[in-house]
Amino acid sequence: MIVDSCVWIDYFNARDTSETDRLRIALHETPEQIFTCNIIYMEILSGFPLNHQKRFEQARRILDCFEILELQDKESAVRVIRKLRDKGITLKGFQNGLLDVMIAQTAIDNAQSILTANIADFRKIGLVAELSIEEAYP
Repeated sequence: MIVDSCVWIDYFNARDTSETDRLRIALHETPEQIFTCNIIYMEILSGFPLNHQKRFEQARRILDCFEILELQDKESAVRVIRKLRDKGITLKGFQNGLLDVMIAQTAIDNAQSILTANIADFRKIGLVAELSIEEAYP
């Protein structure tokens, strides 16, 4: 599964959520099944202020343990954005969810699910693309 930045951020800030619980279990039981992508990697690490270098290095060391999957089908990602727009569906975030669509398409391209706390936007993407959202444990 690809773990979305919002889950990693909660994890690094020691917030207990169903998604961080699911991540902790996966880190313990099946770490080889956890993946990231460049966008998530950059979103997480760019959020650390310069005066938090120790926390930045800890997070970087953890993230560097996971394979970075690549967006392979840019045209399909563009098509997802166009389909959402044509249906009048808007996403939160940068450029109407452009980064989330790129993350979703990376998951689709690599046959992975997404573990996210941003369920609403990824479900919207799932209306126009075959995206699997990882269920967090209750």
